Amino acid sequence: MGREGWFQRIVSRLTRAAEISRTLVRPLAI
Repeated sequence: MGREGWFQRIVSRLTRAAEISRTLVRPLAI
């Protein structure tokens, strides 16, 4: 169970970082 929680935390952080990076890169790409 500990491994699953740790993996879920990493996945959630990666998804959040991806969303933030997209919002930050969008204005630069335009």
